[in-house]
Parts: sequence; structure tokens; C-alpha cells
Amino acid sequence: MDSPKNQFARSERHLFDAIFEQPVAPVVMFDDDHAVADAGLALVSVPSEMLGLEILVEELVEVHPFPGRRVATLAHAMVAGAQCIDDADLLRSGSTSGVLAHKVMAPSTLGTFLRAFTNGTQTVIA
Repeated sequence: MDSPKNQFARSERHLFDAIFEQPVAPVVMFDDDHAVADAGLALVSVPSEMLGLEILVEELVEVHPFPGRRVATLAHAMVAGAQCIDDADLLRSGSTSGVLAHKVMAPSTLGTFLRAFTNGTQTVIA
């Protein structure tokens, strides 16, 4: 029968071996029907909803209709890595719109929205 000291030494050695053994490659498996690409958008969507981004833009921006939805769509598209207006279409794929608290606008309406700003408006924003 091992003494408690020997049992401790053996368990300590096993712990040491477990820590320094070659790591096992993780297996990534998506088995959820509700899995969403770019789900990190929720990290931005929740605070923007709580802060009232869409409502604030509706009150401050005079380019209609739905300026709040359009600004929110542009902001979330940029977070997801969009580099041009057409890239905002990635928010409309899969269940991504379920993560966002607003209706995702089409890229063509985003372009119309951005073109509605005048040079004077752009100067004020900058």
C-alpha cells in the first residue's frame, strides 16, 4: 500500500505530464440549426440597442425613410468586416438578422441613403 506521500508524488507527476504533454487539436462541430456566422455581432448589437442607436438616429438625421435602420445596418456591416456597401449584404445571409435588433436594409437602399447627404451635411458630420 502506498503512503500518502507517495500517492501525492504520483498524482503530482501525472498532473505535470498532463500539463506538458502534446496538446490535442480541438474538434469544432456545429450541430445547432441556429448557429450564426459572425455571431460576434451580438456584442455590438446589444449595446447599440440598449443605448437606443436606432431611435437616436431617427431623431437627429433628416434623411428619410428609416435612417435609424440604415445607420444601424451600416455600423453592424462595418463590424462584420464590410469594406463597401455591397458587403453589407452579408448581414442578410443565414440567421444573422436574428442576432440584430433591427431590420437589415438592402445594400441598394444604403447607397441611396448615403447619396442623399449633401456636401454641407458631410462637412457638419466631419
